[in-house]
Amino acid sequence: MEINSKSKDTSFWKIDWIDGCSYKAKYLYGGGDDLTEMKEFLVQHSTCIQIREVKPEFYVFKVSLDSFNSSQFAIDTAWMKRK
Repeated sequence: MEINSKSKDTSFWKIDWIDGCSYKAKYLYGGGDDLTEMKEFLVQHSTCIQIREVKPEFYVFKVSLDSFNSSQFAIDTAWMKRK
């Protein structure tokens, strides 16, 4: 489950862990009515995520579509904020 912190829209995903740092996410449903084109795209693909580095304040991950070995990917950082 993923919740948009601004709109409060909720989307549901099927997660298949490959190992301790890699998983595939498959969109199931949800996420708001204004995302019709994005939803159609997500239904046709799996999102592959590899966590590359973990630190107390952030983690770095690689994301690609359909395959962990895809030549099209992005690397990004997710910052963790303590509540």
